[in-house]
Amino acid sequence: MQRRIGKPTGSLQTHAKTSTQWPGGAPARKSSAQNILQDKDGQSASDGDTLHVKQALRLVSCDTPESHYPTAASVDAATKKLKVCEERLLNGDYDRYLPLELRAYLLKKLTPDAGKQQIEGAGKTHQAFETMLKKRLNERGIKRKLGLLPTGEVIDFYGRMLAYITPWFDSKKEKIPGRTDRRRRTFNLQMVEEGWAASFSIYGSLPTHKADFDLLVKAARSAWKKKAGAWKLYGPDFLLGYEFRMCVKLGQPYKPKTGTSGAVTAKTLVEAAFARHCVDISGAKWKDVGIHDFWRVEPPNRLWFWSVDEKEAPKALGLI
Repeated sequence: MQRRIGKPTGSLQTHAKTSTQWPGGAPARKSSAQNILQDKDGQSASDGDTLHVKQALRLVSCDTPESHYPTAASVDAATKKLKVCEERLLNGDYDRYLPLELRAYLLKKLTPDAGKQQIEGAGKTHQAFETMLKKRLNERGIKRKLGLLPTGEVIDFYGRMLAYITPWFDSKKEKIPGRTDRRRRTFNLQMVEEGWAASFSIYGSLPTHKADFDLLVKAARSAWKKKAGAWKLYGPDFLLGYEFRMCVKLGQPYKPKTGTSGAVTAKTLVEAAFARHCVDISGAKWKDVGIHDFWRVEPPNRLWFWSVDEKEAPKALGLI
């Protein structure tokens, strides 16, 4: 994944010394493009086969605190949703569907200021990212463009392009740094490296090369050990972005079945909140710990795959 560079030809080149792919990064998934034209601004055609659109980019393999998550986009809204989640975890609503240990893990993180920390942390993370972009795209008097490498799943459900992004070095303007130079690392890696994002590698959008994935894991472990970035501000019990989204889903209102939609129950909310398997990559032999035992794995050692990939992913990742 993590160190990419532009050439005058427009190619993107990994830092890895070999071009050998690893199975985890090879497959391409079907993309969901239904929402790609959601922003009507900028939709114009320059000829019969070219359409111009505004395209949101989602940095893959990293996950930051949330500030715009539906129904929880403010401190008050986030706090209310987390409070409902907490009450249900305590009153038995989810006892049939979630193991006791997972409920205890989430309750420990659902502190009174968890919602405030999430929204505030999102703002600080945004500032850190903006600073990175400004500094690395305007360095040493050279204004660089942005290079990107889309992943196997190119467009997600929300119409965002999933990609690794990096400064684009042009040999006509400057000497291109060596392959191991830190200036060549992706912004995805830097966000994890500095503790502003948790590593969040998901099968289907993994780095093409194992060496790039190893860089991410090393950076994530270092940030976790040093308690850098968001962990320095809020401590090890800070709700990670994907954990926050899980809890918000568990705090959504129950609804009866209607003629156009099914009932929203404790069971359906749990199924929506926990739809990915977690893989523990801390040992020589990786282990699928299932859907509900991710909490047993330290954040930098978590790799994920969707339940719909339960047959394909374990084989590709060498779990069986």
